[in-house]
Amino acid sequence: MIGFYHQISWFIKQHKWRYGAIILAIVVASIISLLPPLLIAELVDQLAVSEQFRLAEIWPTALLLVGLAFGTYMLRFFWRYFLFGSALELERRLMIQLYRHCCSMPRPFFQRHSSAKLLNHLNSDVNAVSQGVGNGVIFFVDAFVMSSLVLVMLASQISWLLTLVVLLPLPILAWLIKSYGQQMQSRVMQSQQQLGLFYQQVQQTINGISVLKGHACESLATAQYQQQLSALTQANIAQAEVEAKYEPTTALIASTTFLLTLGVGSVLIAQQQLTLGQLLAFNLYLGYLIWPLNAFGLLYTTINSASVSMQRINQVLNDQQVGLADKAPTEPSQLTTLIKLDLDYFAHHNEQVANESRFDSNSSLLQDIHFQAKQGQLQAIVGPVASGKSSLLRLLLGSEVLHSVSRLLHPNASIAYVPQDCGLFSGTVRDNIALGAPHASTAQIEHAAELACLSQELAVMANGLDTQIGEQGNQLSGGQRQRLAIARALLTDADVLLLDDSLSALDAATCSQLLFNLKCWMGETKTVILATSRFELLPHTDKVLLLRPQQGPLYLTHQALMAQSPWYQQQCQPSQTRQLIQSTKEQ
Repeated sequence: MIGFYHQISWFIKQHKWRYGAIILAIVVASIISLLPPLLIAELVDQLAVSEQFRLAEIWPTALLLVGLAFGTYMLRFFWRYFLFGSALELERRLMIQLYRHCCSMPRPFFQRHSSAKLLNHLNSDVNAVSQGVGNGVIFFVDAFVMSSLVLVMLASQISWLLTLVVLLPLPILAWLIKSYGQQMQSRVMQSQQQLGLFYQQVQQTINGISVLKGHACESLATAQYQQQLSALTQANIAQAEVEAKYEPTTALIASTTFLLTLGVGSVLIAQQQLTLGQLLAFNLYLGYLIWPLNAFGLLYTTINSASVSMQRINQVLNDQQVGLADKAPTEPSQLTTLIKLDLDYFAHHNEQVANESRFDSNSSLLQDIHFQAKQGQLQAIVGPVASGKSSLLRLLLGSEVLHSVSRLLHPNASIAYVPQDCGLFSGTVRDNIALGAPHASTAQIEHAAELACLSQELAVMANGLDTQIGEQGNQLSGGQRQRLAIARALLTDADVLLLDDSLSALDAATCSQLLFNLKCWMGETKTVILATSRFELLPHTDKVLLLRPQQGPLYLTHQALMAQSPWYQQQCQPSQTRQLIQSTKEQ
């Protein structure tokens, strides 16, 4: 419990005056709520010795009780309003902090933390921390203050002997609650982890539903879903088994104290050491102790959940990219060069080298690459599957900065990047294209769509640019998604355009027209770098970087690569044959 409040001490210090007022209001409300039993006991004793019942003797006490109840209500409303307001403020700040951290992290971070688990942190974990700050403070302060005041009142105003009898079962309760808390810690952790795995399973199933249906794997997906759901259910049941022990335990202790109080109190009344009104007040105060006893049990449940959730959140916030260098990109010496990259070695495929002075020879490595692109150039990056084309583009983009990589950027140059997954969002076509330039006019958006060869598709859509598309553009074809992502990049009017195999789903005619449009868009001032598996495009490029596994890279023109690389020549020949057949048919 102390560890959790130490973790959020930064927030409590920022709102120390508010929490001070809340604690003061709780103490005053607790003191006021202790007065009615004394007033009732005094009234009962007066009526017991009075020979005649008088209604006038009851009215002052009744009005005073109503006033005390109203005062207690107002104080409790005050501290609950500000306490839960502070809890919601902490929840908001944690969500913003997590979101900003995720937005600033490079790609390997999201390979370690799936989006489903991150959503679990933003939802379940943040809410648990908020409950710990809100209900946790109530359970701790209110229960501690109330129980302490009740025991002081019992011992000083009624009977110290009866108070001692009440205290006898409390050490047993404290030991049981501590034991339950130790069990709760591990079970809450397991439950939260299983919830993240369940979210991940659901996300993977929804994202790959078309593949699952295409391969008739619905039964397998259902079995995996049921397996994860069963594991989550078992984890929640294990947590509930511990939670279910708190209330019966506190009820048993409370019942024991009532039984002991009635037995000892009856003896004291018989010996005239205690009045009937005092025994009634004592039992009323014991009723006040039931809430603190239950609260201490709930306190351990809430704080354990909040502590586990805060640890999970801190694991994400403290997760930084391994091997990042604290150096900014420098400028190339030649003003006509927009971007330049010198790479000694770089391990990709999730096996990035932690210590850059040593690396595993079995890892997939990019080595000894020297790449530069000047204004007005169209350059390509090619190679076998898993040769590192996408990784190299991310290095050019600057999302991964390493000591072994020197990246130089033209002053004031901007970069646009089109990844393989396109990254479309639920909304209109207009919103997706204008993502990087939200203030662009309709004419500018339409021009970008025309450059991306998307105008004909927009013309046949019912609402044109205002057509709604689903998540990841699931209403569009693969080629339409790629062209929409390219239109988004072109609208930003960046100086360097990086395309990660963004033409793979286009037919030959559309691909040829798009390449022509890109060259017109480039002019003499911009650069396009294309990682591609379409070798028929390479004769139109100014230079080609060929990545070769277990060999050094080749960075030459298309003609030079045809002469020096048998593999490159073999890959280009089918493309040239298809072009020759197509031109023959047209003739």
